[in-house]
Amino acid sequence: MLHELGYPAVTKWHFKFFSHPICFCIFMFKSITEGTCQFVFTEDGFERKSKSGSIQMQWSGIGKVVDIEDAFLLVGAIDGIAPLPKRCLSQEQISLIKSWAGSKLVSEL
Repeated sequence: MLHELGYPAVTKWHFKFFSHPICFCIFMFKSITEGTCQFVFTEDGFERKSKSGSIQMQWSGIGKVVDIEDAFLLVGAIDGIAPLPKRCLSQEQISLIKSWAGSKLVSEL
């Protein structure tokens, strides 16, 4: 949806006014069902652990890493998006993710 509307549309106040409560509800539901997620990053990729299990992904399997204001969106080369909130990261970790992402680091979907 964001990709179809484009960045100018999603930054409008009315989009944020209606989308933020909806996104909050989705986030709360996911937080309850998934529990606390743990991310482990290496130079080769990352692993995400939660109540639903564990997934591993190599950096080569990531199509792009979108650097937005509050998070990184790890977009799979084939499908899927894993949000990574920046509030959970130190400045050093943010720098490491940016360096590991390399040329896949972008600012828009």
